[in-house]
Amino acid sequence: MKKIKCITMLLGAGFFLLTWSAPVEVTLQNGLQVNGAVYKGCVDSYIMDEDAYSNFSTESSLGLKYELCTSWGGSTVLYQAQGAIIFDLTSIPKNATITSAVLSLYPYNGFYGSGGSLNNGKKYLYTFNAAWNGNTIAYYNKPASSSTSIANAGTSATRVWEDYNVTAHVKSVIENGVKNYGYLLKFTSYPYGVLIYSSEATNQQYRPKMVIKYELADVEAPVVTFTTPAAGQVFKGASTVSLAWTATDNIGVTARAIYFSSNNGSAWTKIDSSVTRTTTYSWVIPKDINSSTCKLRIDAYDAAGNKGSVTSAVFSILPATGIIYSVRGINLAKEYSVTVYSLQGREISSFKTADISMLNKIIPRGAAIVKINDQRIKFVNVKN
Repeated sequence: MKKIKCITMLLGAGFFLLTWSAPVEVTLQNGLQVNGAVYKGCVDSYIMDEDAYSNFSTESSLGLKYELCTSWGGSTVLYQAQGAIIFDLTSIPKNATITSAVLSLYPYNGFYGSGGSLNNGKKYLYTFNAAWNGNTIAYYNKPASSSTSIANAGTSATRVWEDYNVTAHVKSVIENGVKNYGYLLKFTSYPYGVLIYSSEATNQQYRPKMVIKYELADVEAPVVTFTTPAAGQVFKGASTVSLAWTATDNIGVTARAIYFSSNNGSAWTKIDSSVTRTTTYSWVIPKDINSSTCKLRIDAYDAAGNKGSVTSAVFSILPATGIIYSVRGINLAKEYSVTVYSLQGREISSFKTADISMLNKIIPRGAAIVKINDQRIKFVNVKN
């Protein structure tokens, strides 16, 4: 089901809602397909204070423990083995809104300690403060980590998934650009110890995984195309014209606004706006428009507020009273090129003459020349 977030955007007297796409869920686990490629972005290793210079990144398990031991000299010493793990998050779109992120680990056995096998228990997850290399990380060179844990999980049970809620951290990385340095996993009390399958485990299904759920805001604008009016059409003022267009969108068009210009788009007047998906409109043309540089514009909106616009070809409007003819070429070889229109905007004659006085004999019966002024001649009472 599509999630709707109530960001209201005004459009005339209406409004629309900003929507996000249906939730997307992706599982990051070495060996799984992610976006058409095998994911290899999980790097992990365990680190031990009693073997502080060794790297264990090629091991099939992460060995974690915290135990109190007796040294050769008879004193008691706390020994720790901790886990370092990081997931490459670059496959998550930067415009994603993170809704959930869970890191899952699979403990399968107790870790052998100095006094025998230790039991599993609650473990705590911290974020590293700097980058580290999976092939070289050891206890002595591990980066500093956050002072407080971001998640915890684990009981005495093994062979069950342990889930760590890392939503806040992943959200900060994807949405806020915080650097991703991965996690430190450790016990904070003793005696505990456990073996967890690592990213090198033979059985892929038990390797560490992160399940991320996110939504993508719709950023694709509608595509709009005019059907009518066509280029060069002539309309009469006060008449009703059926406007038509197409509007498509990756999710859906939810609103539109219609604008008119009588000066080739230099200024626009809103005709109508509505929260509707219709692609036709009956337009009553203003009665006193007299222009051959008219245009219409459609702005179409989708539910996310993205706008797609289209401007019509140039057309003409004649006043409701009287007729203005168009002169296509003035004084070319001393010959006038004249077109006469009916009151309904229909072309009724087209001719050429070198003698303006002859127009009275050529124009339709009942018409009278009112004015001659180079490029414009006004007729009244033109029949048909």
